[in-house]
Amino acid sequence: MVAKWVFRLFMSFVCLLNVNYAQAQTSEFEKFVTQTILERNVAGVSIARIESGEIVEQFALAHPDTDGTAITTNTVFQVGSISKPVAAWVVMTLVRDGKIELNAPISRYVSRWRIPPSDFDPEQVTVKRLLSHTAGLSLHGYPGFAESLTLPAIEASLSGNTNGAGAVEQILPPGEQFRYSGGGYTLLQLMVEEVSGMPFSQYAEQAVMNPLGMDNSSYAPNETLLASRATPYVQMKSIEYLQFRAKAAASLHSTAGDLAKFVVANLKANPVLNEQLKGQMHNGVIDIGPKQVGLGFFLEPQANLIGHNGANQGWRADLLFNPTSRSGLVVLTNSNNADFFLQQVRCYWDERFSNAALIEGCQSSVNAHKKQLRIFSWVTWALIVASGALILLRIYTVISNKITVGFPSRKRRWVFVVLLGILICVANVLLCTSLGVFVISGFKTSLTALDYAPEGFSQAWLAAQVLLVCLMLFCFARKLE
Repeated sequence: MVAKWVFRLFMSFVCLLNVNYAQAQTSEFEKFVTQTILERNVAGVSIARIESGEIVEQFALAHPDTDGTAITTNTVFQVGSISKPVAAWVVMTLVRDGKIELNAPISRYVSRWRIPPSDFDPEQVTVKRLLSHTAGLSLHGYPGFAESLTLPAIEASLSGNTNGAGAVEQILPPGEQFRYSGGGYTLLQLMVEEVSGMPFSQYAEQAVMNPLGMDNSSYAPNETLLASRATPYVQMKSIEYLQFRAKAAASLHSTAGDLAKFVVANLKANPVLNEQLKGQMHNGVIDIGPKQVGLGFFLEPQANLIGHNGANQGWRADLLFNPTSRSGLVVLTNSNNADFFLQQVRCYWDERFSNAALIEGCQSSVNAHKKQLRIFSWVTWALIVASGALILLRIYTVISNKITVGFPSRKRRWVFVVLLGILICVANVLLCTSLGVFVISGFKTSLTALDYAPEGFSQAWLAAQVLLVCLMLFCFARKLE
């Protein structure tokens, strides 16, 4: 009896040590992420980490300067182009069932829309080339539509009803080079609908998400999922939620935990795809610099990493895994400005929990970011100093009675003042209103060009405006005695 209680106490002590160790490991990662979202002004984040093919850690955090809405591990995010690897799995279930062939032309399976005539052979646009972005199609990505609008039909989307992104066209010879095409995945979406006889989102849930236990994921979320979604942010300002007809390319809604289940399915046996089919997806089709493109995934062979990132308006996400160590990471954010944050988290994860193969690239990225901030800082201070010098010169000349304050007496000074005024007005319209984004990209959006500007640019632009106004006032008030 005594021996039994001693054994129980010993086992309790061992369990307590394991729990404390796990909490210490968790708190170390979570502490890093907590500090980093404050430094980078990221509105919210949800993270899931995988080790040895199992989900070992999940946590979610919200920035204190947001609207107060809590971010939990059950919060749903738009995951942008991470929609594509999941959609690639959906396509591969049709390959598994013998309903399509990877090397067959997409025209064999699609009748409701045709690739517009071009100088290239549309019969060379195969399913495999669409999955690997080597089909030579246009239309990189989609800006989305306001939630209040009715989405166009998928055929209309392919033909150009995309809120400014353009139509899907054949612009390169198929199979010869990499050309990222969200439009190609929209064409695959149509193929899935025609072959399966179901809406894409319904077939995706039936064929992939439900068998993997991804119960909080959908390409066409219902009211329950939408009620659990995060609020998208740009530069810590909440923006309107956007919806997509291009579901396979950009519309997946999910939690970090659900996508972690998807990562686990890529790392071990699962009820959807066998090792042979997954192997085809995880093998490189074409080299693009140090990376390769697989079927729905991007590969980093030197680091032995596979993954994809996502970027919708107000959302940024990252998914990656190491098939050798069977480790992985999912990071979801509701912030437009989370790109460098994602890089920092990826580097931390690689150094602490993976094979530390990204250290050199991570350090280069950090150095490049610091250099960018230094340049913008120098430019800002140089403009401020120049403005201050002009103001001091103006004060000196007035006090010394060399000139008096008044209207310019020379026409060329009037012309200079008017041109500066026009320059300031036009630049502000282009940078500080949504019209500028439309002029530059053709996208209709509520965001401004400054919202897309790199960190530090806004301060430099404000300092530039101060200098321009000082130049205007200097000329406007200058009158020779």
